Amino acid sequence: MTGDSGAIYILSAAGIGPSGGATREQRRLLAGDPQTTDLSGLLKELTGEEFRRIGHFAQLAVACSRIAALRFKKPIAAKTPLYLATGLGEALNTLSVFAQVINSDDSVCSPYGFVNAVSSTTAFHIAKAGGLNGRSITISQEELSFEWALKLAASDVKSKSAEYALVGGADESSLPRQEHMRRIRLGDDQVMGHGAGFLVLGKNADHAAGELVDVQWFDSTGEEKNAWVLKIARLVERLKKKTDRVVLLPGFRLERTHIASLVGRIAGIEVCNYLPFCGCFHTATAFGIASVFDAPHERDTLYLHVNNNACGRTMAVLIRAFAG
Repeated sequence: MTGDSGAIYILSAAGIGPSGGATREQRRLLAGDPQTTDLSGLLKELTGEEFRRIGHFAQLAVACSRIAALRFKKPIAAKTPLYLATGLGEALNTLSVFAQVINSDDSVCSPYGFVNAVSSTTAFHIAKAGGLNGRSITISQEELSFEWALKLAASDVKSKSAEYALVGGADESSLPRQEHMRRIRLGDDQVMGHGAGFLVLGKNADHAAGELVDVQWFDSTGEEKNAWVLKIARLVERLKKKTDRVVLLPGFRLERTHIASLVGRIAGIEVCNYLPFCGCFHTATAFGIASVFDAPHERDTLYLHVNNNACGRTMAVLIRAFAG
């Protein structure tokens, strides 16, 4: 299988939700806001190393990135660049540092606590665990963090500045809920969550699980407030193949009226809601897209993921999961 010379392929994928599982059988429907899960045992199994001083956010990202890399059919080159997306980063470690400084008589905190509160430190741990020495970029754009990371990674692979790219997103939540709502705006009926998702991208179609078809952003303010729905519908109609099954993956900011509008404008589209398995967090898109590859597909399926942010932007990600 040689593939289209301009195509970007998804060579492997992995998603970890609040349960800590990375397979469909291990996924659990959330009954409410989830507690954090200790992933130190999984990290030991994946890397053979003890990660004693890293927090839950880093555990999520490192474990998920290693699973994605191990699912790849060949070793990832050391120079492979890393693109890590996060909305909140080291939320729990940051809260811990603040508590140590504000509540302590001497107003000092643990050096490890301070270092690990920097979100880019997690990229270092991912690179170290995977033996990577290429460039590393941490991207934070709130609800659209993963979409922008994916767009940048695909651009670099397409321009041949990188043979492969490891791109993913991760976020954690904190309790109590009312405190966490200061960091992410959710409705009363929305379950907050945490998790991670990682993809390995490349130009070689051999053993590819799917294809990254397109990543686009749209203005959804002012006169363009609802025009993006029509633009996305036209985009899907242009990019889908006659044999494709078409599925909408709604992001946690996508309103029900917008879901209905997309369903009404895109012929034959189905809706798949992944959020009950991961909850709502800034990079839930990464989990949703990665989990598409949990099981083989009977036919080629074009997935459309759409999400908004609070600043008036909408982003659409289109991927095609291959049959087999």
